[in-house]
Amino acid sequence: MVTSVLSHQRLSDTQVGEIYRKRWGLEIFYRDFKQTLGKRKLLSRTPEHARIELHWSLLSLALLLLKTRLHQQHLATPIKTSVSNVLRVMRRALRGCYQTSRALIRAVRSAVVDRYERKRKSFRTYPQRRTRKPPGPPTIKPPSADLNLLAQKITPLTLTSYG
Repeated sequence: MVTSVLSHQRLSDTQVGEIYRKRWGLEIFYRDFKQTLGKRKLLSRTPEHARIELHWSLLSLALLLLKTRLHQQHLATPIKTSVSNVLRVMRRALRGCYQTSRALIRAVRSAVVDRYERKRKSFRTYPQRRTRKPPGPPTIKPPSADLNLLAQKITPLTLTSYG
C-alpha cells in the first residue's frame, strides 16, 4: 500500500492491513462486475444513459451479493460467495427451474467458491509446441533432361487483338 503517513502512531501495521484487505475486496468486486457480469463495455449510446446503466448494474450486483450473504450467514463456517454461481442460480430461477422458494434458497446457499486449492500455472504440463525455424534462402536445382525437352515443346503465346 502506498501512503504518505509514515508515523506508526497515526497508522499501525494492523490498520494498514485492514485497509488493504478492504481495498482488495473492492478490486475483486469490480473484477466480478467487469468479467463475470460481462460489463466491460456498457451498451448505452449516450453518456447519461451509460451512467444510469452503470449505476443500476452496480447496484443490482451489490444487492444480489448482499441477499446471498444474508442467506449464507447461517452456515457453520465462513465461506466466500461465488458471483458466477450466484448468477447461474438466478438465471435458472428466472427460467423456472426451482419449484419452491426453499429449493431456491438452498441453491443460493450453495453458491460458494469451491475449496479446491489451485496450483501454480508454471507447474502445468502443456503440450510442448515445436519451435519452427524460419525459412532460409531457396535452393535452386538444375532441371532434368526430361523437363528440358518438355520446356522446348511449349509454344509461346501470342496476343491477338479483338476488334
